Amino acid sequence: MSKNSRPLASSQIRICCILNERAGKAEAGLPARVSSSFARHGLTPEFLHIGEAMRIAQVAKRAAEGDYDIVVSGGGDGTVNAVASALVGSRTKLGILPLGTLNHFARDLKIPLELDAAVETIVTGRATLVDVGEVNDKIFLNNSNVGLYPAVVRLREGLQRAGYGKWIALIRASIAMVARFRVLKLELRPKTQPRVECRTALLFVGNNKYDMTLTRLGKRTALDQGHLWVMMPAASSRWRLIATAFALVFTGEKPTDVIRFEAEALVVSTRHKRLSVAADGEVVKLHSPLKYHIRPKSLLVIVPVGRKGRASV
Repeated sequence: MSKNSRPLASSQIRICCILNERAGKAEAGLPARVSSSFARHGLTPEFLHIGEAMRIAQVAKRAAEGDYDIVVSGGGDGTVNAVASALVGSRTKLGILPLGTLNHFARDLKIPLELDAAVETIVTGRATLVDVGEVNDKIFLNNSNVGLYPAVVRLREGLQRAGYGKWIALIRASIAMVARFRVLKLELRPKTQPRVECRTALLFVGNNKYDMTLTRLGKRTALDQGHLWVMMPAASSRWRLIATAFALVFTGEKPTDVIRFEAEALVVSTRHKRLSVAADGEVVKLHSPLKYHIRPKSLLVIVPVGRKGRASV
C-alpha cells in the first residue's frame, strides 16, 4: 500500500511549506501564522524556503526529491504552477494556501481562500488526481496564451516596475496593446481533427473547458476530463476583436468568428521562430512550433472532502 492510500497518524506526516512572501495576500509574520495553524492540528511543517517567486521552482524541485507526504504551495497561481511542475507525475500530494490576487486554480477546486480554512483542508481533505496542460515542456494548470495576452502581461510588468499598482498597470497595458495589437497567422493541427488556419490576435488554450458566460466567466466545472479547450477569435481588426469579446462575455452569444474546440494534443505553427507564450500568467519565449498536450490525472492535489477533480457542485 502506498503512502498516499493509507491513513497516517499526524506525527508521521511530513509536510514541506514553500511560501512566496511577494504574493498578493502575503503578510508580515506569515510563516509563524502558518505554523500556528498547522499546530492546532498536531502537525509541524518544515519551511524549506521563503522568498521570491523566481526561486520557487528550484526549491520545489528539492522538495519533490525529499521524502515528504505533502508539499504546500503558499502563493498565487504562479507559485502553485512552480510547485506543481515539480510534483507532476509523482505521488507526492500538493497542498494549496491561496495567497495570490486571483487564485484561479484554488477557486476552481473550491479550496477555501481564508488561511486557516485552507490549512484545515490540507489536513482533513482528500487527494484527487487532476489534469495539467503542457506546452513545449512548460506546465500550465489554468491556461496558456499566445498573442495579445502575453504582450499585455509584459507591458503590465514594466508599468509595475515603474511604480504603478497591479490593477492600474493592467488596465493601462490592456488599452495600449488593444490599440496596437498585431495579428498572428497561425496554423493549428489538432491530433484528431482537421487542420485550422487563421489570422488572430489571441490563441487561448485551457486545461479543460472554461465557461465564458457572464455569471461564471473564466471558471471550470471539472479538471479531470482529459482535454485541452482551444479558443481563437478570427478577428482581423481591433474593433471586431472588442465586439467579439463583448459578445462572448456580456451577452452569452457565440459569435461565428470564434473558433473553439477540444483536443488532447495540438501543434501550433507560425512563421516566427520564437513566440512569447503565457502559461498561468508567466510569459516565456518558446520555439515554434508550439506543441500542446494534456497530461490526464497527473497531479495529486488535496481538495475539500467530496471533491473528485470537480470544480463545482
